[in-house]
Amino acid sequence: MSTGEFLRVREQTCRELGVSLGAITAQTLRRLTDEDAGTRLRERALRLLAARPRSRAELAARLRRVGPAARVAGVLAELERQGLVDDERFARLWTQSRRQARRWGALRIRRELRAKGIPPDVIERVLDEDPTDEEAVAEALACQRLRAYAGLDRKTAARRLAAFLARRGFRDGSVIHALRRVGLFADRTADEGPA
Repeated sequence: MSTGEFLRVREQTCRELGVSLGAITAQTLRRLTDEDAGTRLRERALRLLAARPRSRAELAARLRRVGPAARVAGVLAELERQGLVDDERFARLWTQSRRQARRWGALRIRRELRAKGIPPDVIERVLDEDPTDEEAVAEALACQRLRAYAGLDRKTAARRLAAFLARRGFRDGSVIHALRRVGLFADRTADEGPA
């Protein structure tokens, strides 16, 4: 630290150290420098969380770009104790958002949550508790999308609609249900697939 730079130190730390104007020992300066780095890291984490909710893993990855892993772990532990970082709450919000705004299926939501570092047991718990009727959502999307395939033959329309629903993350059973409901899947042998 060069002359003229300032440290950001919490008032509580200054009281603990008995710091006032005057000479500061090397040990006190190290402690203040550490406190400054921790405070800056905490402030960065809070700015990231203010922009949008984040999983613990996402936040850790962003903070490790600017601080050592041990300090990042300490900041994350503090934010978890304060309830500002909570993977289960994040997963619920993410699932709800993707279900409502984008009408995605569980497979796609699961893939995204995994990519965001949410633990598998949390993902399964959140998806199990999700009240969304996937078949109804897939059916509504199929009805809406069917208009775009009006000029196509039945087999091509069924193939494209099935691919569309699969990209949205719907399970095979939900896709087949939706195709049946819009009249594009006839009950035939399993070898023939969609009509």
